[in-house]
Amino acid sequence: MKEGDRNPDYDKVMKNLEDNGIEESSFHVIIDEGQDKPTKYYESLMCFGIENFFIVADQNQQITENNSSRQELTDLLGLETEDIIELKENYRNSHPIGFLSNSFFTDPASPKPKLPLESKSLLGTPTLFEYDNDEACVRLILREFDRDNRNLIAVVVANDASRDTYVKNLENMEVKLDNPRALISTYSSKNKTSPNINFGHSGIFVLNDKSIKGLEFDIVFIVIDGFNIYNNDIDSMKKRFYVMSSRAIKKLVFFKSENYKGGVEDILPSDENILKRERLTNG
Repeated sequence: MKEGDRNPDYDKVMKNLEDNGIEESSFHVIIDEGQDKPTKYYESLMCFGIENFFIVADQNQQITENNSSRQELTDLLGLETEDIIELKENYRNSHPIGFLSNSFFTDPASPKPKLPLESKSLLGTPTLFEYDNDEACVRLILREFDRDNRNLIAVVVANDASRDTYVKNLENMEVKLDNPRALISTYSSKNKTSPNINFGHSGIFVLNDKSIKGLEFDIVFIVIDGFNIYNNDIDSMKKRFYVMSSRAIKKLVFFKSENYKGGVEDILPSDENILKRERLTNG
């Protein structure tokens, strides 16, 4: 394996283990985000002699190229129906956010998560703002935090260039606020350390979509610009938007430039009862 390469040669690993005659192990292995590991990852663990697995997986949240489907894991581990526990309740999102997130659900092997109670609507229907200048987006984000500075806010972008731009603008843009400016933080999946987010404190966090998995925020802003559907792979993009949108607890907002042509419009709900559409002015 080359330096910096995170893709092990599983065949070589398994051959080395088999040549050394590893004995069975009594260890129990717990694996989170199990759908984002290839089947040979599990085969390698078996070659270590491990037989006891507890895997938490959601096929609809596959964001890596090397992954495993639910059926592949079931077959590989020899699971029976009674060995699989379905988690169906949605304890995170408001009803409108859960409703929208479910529109991105593509997993044929599992039922959609149950929607939260309609009484749990919090800050209302998700909104898509179309804009002609991203300064308007930055002002809206800063004012959203100023309105209630107890919130933890995520700004989710498609790439590092956008991440750097939003961090800079959020830190430096002149805007009249009633309260002290938000603490702006960022994280990249390229970092070797885990994200240092203190959920006991408020602020604005800017990160790429693949870094937001497993996290949750009071309010999520998703910048659509930069996301592009290639080779008509709608399923993969829906999974990415399912992960992003389902991170929001109270409020979910999308931004899209009037010049955007990346194809994501095709996967967004057209029903205004699910996703409202408004024009964002630079005021």
